[in-house]
Amino acid sequence: MAGKATIKVLIAASEFEPFTNIGHLGRVVQNISTAVNNRAGGAGDLTGQESGAVSGPAGQSGDKSPAGKKNRRAAVQPEDIEARVVIPKYAGINKKFMESAKPLLEFDAALGRRVYPCSVYEIIYRGVYVYMISCGSYFDREHVYSTVVDDVERYSCFCNAVLAMLSRIDFQPDIIQCHDWQMSYIPTLYKTSRSRRYSDKDIKTLYVIHSMQYQGVCSRYEMLDLLDLPSEFFTPSTLEFYGQANSLKGGLLFSDWLATVSPNHAREIQHTYYGENLEGIIRARSSEITGIMCGIDPKIYDPASDEWIFSKYDASSFKEGKTKNKLWLQEQLGFKPDADIPLMLVIYDELDYDKGIDLVKFVFDDIMSLGVQLIIAGKGKSDYHDFFLAKVAEYHDKVAYVSYNRVVWDDEKWIGIDGGRDGQNACGQESYMYAGNAGQADAGAPDERRCFCETILFSGSDMLLRPSRIEPCGEKHLIALKYGTLPIVRETGGLKDVVVSYDSETGAGNGFMFFNYNAHDMLYTVNRAVDVFIKERGAFDRMAVAGMAINSTWDAAADEYIGIYREFGVAR
Repeated sequence: MAGKATIKVLIAASEFEPFTNIGHLGRVVQNISTAVNNRAGGAGDLTGQESGAVSGPAGQSGDKSPAGKKNRRAAVQPEDIEARVVIPKYAGINKKFMESAKPLLEFDAALGRRVYPCSVYEIIYRGVYVYMISCGSYFDREHVYSTVVDDVERYSCFCNAVLAMLSRIDFQPDIIQCHDWQMSYIPTLYKTSRSRRYSDKDIKTLYVIHSMQYQGVCSRYEMLDLLDLPSEFFTPSTLEFYGQANSLKGGLLFSDWLATVSPNHAREIQHTYYGENLEGIIRARSSEITGIMCGIDPKIYDPASDEWIFSKYDASSFKEGKTKNKLWLQEQLGFKPDADIPLMLVIYDELDYDKGIDLVKFVFDDIMSLGVQLIIAGKGKSDYHDFFLAKVAEYHDKVAYVSYNRVVWDDEKWIGIDGGRDGQNACGQESYMYAGNAGQADAGAPDERRCFCETILFSGSDMLLRPSRIEPCGEKHLIALKYGTLPIVRETGGLKDVVVSYDSETGAGNGFMFFNYNAHDMLYTVNRAVDVFIKERGAFDRMAVAGMAINSTWDAAADEYIGIYREFGVAR
């Protein structure tokens, strides 16, 4: 392949794990950039496994997207794609990372009436070049996000700085991949009449939708002033949105191609319930959107090598290993240690309405009447928090409300990161497994709740309850399957792409699903799962073992992205 031109991709995002990660975005950006470089470089995925089955329908017959053409993997040729990442330089980024970051350049960026100094730093993480840009004082704060009005100004100036940087560095991208509304200003700025000041190159933009709910809506005057746009861009066919201006809408309109984080979500957002008043644009571009299923990192999520669970196991030792982990976890939580009692896990970075927590609240006592033990893991708004504290007091030996740490792999060691917080570990930097003296939550000190590494919770639980109203992709159901924990989910987003509901006639399936966003529909499905666990234990265990065999690495997603890159990036 010597002499073959390299397709250069710059991935722009507001988060990159482990530098910063609030929800799922930072983890997606880090894994996609790493997997793309490994795949395009012929190195395979992060562990050298073959690409797997969790890719969804993209690429099947009838899919006309660039990523869905026949023999997508055959089109992946070695050493012809390089992906780099650019993020803001937040003040809260761990100092140990900044110590190894190299100052690259400084320049002044101008956007409208604003002129602000920019400094660019470069660091290599897992083989990926990451640029970090400081923009005046916009990111000199500990927290990543602020108010919408503040963030519109912060991220529009950052996106302008990204484009202004291009003529000053030796990496000239063919494609800029923009993640979520914060990066929507890149295609908007680049495609407007004044955009040629950024580059003489015909750069294509790929806009990746993670959430339709957060849109960066602000006043028309603020948007036009910030982006230095004439009033012609404030019309129903451009940035106007019910009398205001919509940042996300600009990304949808001005990008060359759209993607979202699961095949099913790409279809969902073309309809009113999920489209958040932008479904018309998605429908109009339905032939220009690709749903790409996310994955999980097998270096982190593998019960056969997981250092933090009580007993390692694989598919061949599932029964024995799962039982050991379950009994240990039950003891830690103050539950009755009994492998025959169904142990159910509800785990979210944020316990809120969109994640179906209202459904759980509504039929909580009915669920407990089924004879289960229940773990609620995460943090939530005060009403949810108070509710679960009360339920712990009521069902003290059957319900636990705990905090948890996600895990990242850094510099060949494990780091615990508290789910949902600004890249911080609420349980202490050394408390990788669990911390705190209270077995249950203390109403007066919520941060003293028992804190577990998330994989400990998955390794010991029989079922994962995830009744989300909206779930563009998510990863918890993928982790659950990898640890032999059967998901109980609502039929939406990426959950529908992966989970196959149990068929008692054929024995097929890897979990349990319900369709309507309704507490009693959920309760019926929970009851069915508990019934199968108690009365058809052999079938339940066979599904669990089959779920562990699903290959959910990032390879399949990387191949989908590479298909898009090759379509837009060849022969530039």
